[in-house]
Amino acid sequence: MAIAPVSQAVNDFRFSTFTNEANDEATNYLGLIAKDDATNHLFLNSEPLSNADWKSLPDWLGYQYLTMNITAGNHRVFSGSSFALFNIFAYSHFEKDAYGISGFEQAMSKDLKDLIYI
Repeated sequence: MAIAPVSQAVNDFRFSTFTNEANDEATNYLGLIAKDDATNHLFLNSEPLSNADWKSLPDWLGYQYLTMNITAGNHRVFSGSSFALFNIFAYSHFEKDAYGISGFEQAMSKDLKDLIYI
């Protein structure tokens, strides 16, 4: 999965997570990367993420990341401030299948330098 560089962060992203009909107990995950001062302005489905378990990125001073479980279905992550941008990815794995989506799709029209692959 390619994660867009921080220079291509977004402020609003809508996405859907999936269920596996053979195993509805699969866990969906959301990952976010944002500047320290942006984390207090981010929302998931209208719920603030300011009290979520954000962690500092040791090699990226001034940035934090968040990984959390999310339910299957439609979701929206957005910023309550024009300066609070984020990079996003969602993923899951099942017994014989997996998926991953990222904000990279929205950034495709921007400069594609400095991609981060995981």
